[in-house]
Amino acid sequence: MKKLLLITAILFYGVTSAQEKGTWVFGGELNFSNGESEYQDSTSDFNAFGVTAKTGYVFTKTNLELGLGLGYSTSKNESYDYNYENKYNSYTISPYIKKYLPINDIFSFFLQGEVAFSNYNRKDKYDNYNNTDGNTFFIGLRPGFVYFVTKNIALNANIGALGYSTNKNKSDNLTESKSNSFNFNLNSSNLIFGLSYYL
Repeated sequence: MKKLLLITAILFYGVTSAQEKGTWVFGGELNFSNGESEYQDSTSDFNAFGVTAKTGYVFTKTNLELGLGLGYSTSKNESYDYNYENKYNSYTISPYIKKYLPINDIFSFFLQGEVAFSNYNRKDKYDNYNNTDGNTFFIGLRPGFVYFVTKNIALNANIGALGYSTNKNKSDNLTESKSNSFNFNLNSSNLIFGLSYYL
């Protein structure tokens, strides 16, 4: 994580010092969901919450943004019938570079390349608690669009992702697992909405 932060800082300083003046942008993304499911004679409740804060610098001439995102997410799945409970917490850091493709003065598509590193903890309770700690790494592209409500305030959305991810974790019972995957997903169920302020 320290190496990722250092590389991001050096890259950010190098690009900002070599390019023309631009615009700072501060933004965030928020998501929340809950629900209930039934299977045979069991009922379970699910709720999840996530927040991401982003800061970037947009170079006016090239329509290129360089930035950094910090995120936190949590979820809980609980079944009272079987005395089962699952809790999940994750922290993420994600440096990114975004290319804007303007359509007009208020609407623009974009393509965002990012590298994301997450550290997470999962607690599973079924009679006894079992803790699992792990890390995930993602590198890929996210398409999206921006709509300017005013000169400085914009609504934005990411639509799915194309990328490669790895996951490694270890639980209390010393069980280790590793996985690698390449995903291409562009659908409405993966919409992430956010709000940005351009200074």
